Amino acid sequence: MKVVAGRKQAVNIQLNYSVPTLTNLAFIPKNRATKAVFDGWKIDAILSYFSGNPDAPSCSVASGAPAGAFSGQDGVGGGVSYRCQQTGPVFLPAGTGPSTTNDNNITNSTFDRSLFYPINAASFSLPPLSSNGYGNEPQVDFWGPGYENEDVSVYKSFMLKKENQKLTMRADITNIRNHFNPGDPSETLSINYLTNVNTSTTFGQITGATGSPRAMALSLRLAF
Repeated sequence: MKVVAGRKQAVNIQLNYSVPTLTNLAFIPKNRATKAVFDGWKIDAILSYFSGNPDAPSCSVASGAPAGAFSGQDGVGGGVSYRCQQTGPVFLPAGTGPSTTNDNNITNSTFDRSLFYPINAASFSLPPLSSNGYGNEPQVDFWGPGYENEDVSVYKSFMLKKENQKLTMRADITNIRNHFNPGDPSETLSINYLTNVNTSTTFGQITGATGSPRAMALSLRLAF
């Protein structure tokens, strides 16, 4: 069973900034044209920084289960995933990757090491029948990747001839640094009930992203 919420740290910062009057600088001439170009700009920003999600492997039966075996919760169809029986360290030794010997079921040539959590699949197995699907594994074994994002808006309003007329030029940029935020690694072991062999080919791999890449929208708004 995996905890799906509860990041340790979450920081959201909202900024509002009025850019100084640039035509006050000596090297910028002050006239109607330069004021229109350089003065009156404002910047809004929302900065978000989160630590990773609490994660733990979960175990599921891929094949070989005897008739009448429970699925997650005894007698409850579609019950919660098994909480694995943990018998060893969460991670592989430092500097090593998956191989057939640790039963991650993938080879060094098939994954990007920077997008892989070296979870030691051999340390996890199906819980005993007497546990009703709840092994001794903690609810949180490790923490997933963190999240960073900055959304920025730059805008300026121009007063038109009439006092009640205003034109606003605006640029909205999401994820301005185009920062890649990896998703959580695949944490479900698909285990043959009889042999206890994992058949998942993606266990430990990060196969998705959180959030979206950088995007920009330009807009003009006329108020009258």
